Amino acid sequence: MKKEGIGGYLYLACIGLALAVMGGFFVFVLGRGYIRAKETQEWPSYSAVVIVSEVGDRQIGKAKEYRHKLVYEYRVDDKFYRGERLKRRENPYFKKK
Repeated sequence: MKKEGIGGYLYLACIGLALAVMGGFFVFVLGRGYIRAKETQEWPSYSAVVIVSEVGDRQIGKAKEYRHKLVYEYRVDDKFYRGERLKRRENPYFKKK
């Protein structure tokens, strides 16, 4: 009879536990992003006026890089706001029906 040590089982159990924790972390991060993207679909819509809209580029070596500049104004409850941020939060895989 061959006597097996417990060390190998503990090693595999630790690796399995570490993988489960990492998987749980990734599920948490991706789930939180999905919930935030879904919430943006329920935001109210307001009209805005685009003040500045520009696209610039620069090339360093072979890679070409593009940048945008956007300035817009909108009104909510008789208060004017000006924004420059353009960031997509929508989930590209979710289609509104």
